[in-house]
Amino acid sequence: MTTEERGAEERTQIPPVDHRCTLYTPGHHVHPTQARTSTRGIPVCVRVQPDGQVDIEGSGMSLVRWNHDPHRLNSALRGSAGKAQWRTHDVLAVPSGPSDSMHLFSLGRNRSASTRCADNTRQHQPEHPDDRKDTT
Repeated sequence: MTTEERGAEERTQIPPVDHRCTLYTPGHHVHPTQARTSTRGIPVCVRVQPDGQVDIEGSGMSLVRWNHDPHRLNSALRGSAGKAQWRTHDVLAVPSGPSDSMHLFSLGRNRSASTRCADNTRQHQPEHPDDRKDTT
């Protein structure tokens, strides 16, 4: 295996999508329609902060966005040396190998209480007594 092939192989190794979050709102999962309709974008350089803040720099632009899974996004960007495409519909496309395939990430404009991940692993669990409000 050549160094180039090994590098391409490493780029595709990112953590799997965390399906515990069920949201398709900006900054969470990319909706299939969003992925299908996002068009080729402009080349950008991206840095991701541990809290999910995403700094995007491109030709004549500088943006600050947010993503719910900074670890996964950082893993993808390591394989592309921080290079990506800023596409329509707030989609960041990160090259995933030697072909034209891309990892797609939805980026939100900010992080607020309303952007917390919806956790489907707790939907069917009974309420814990300590979680109930004290009504006395």
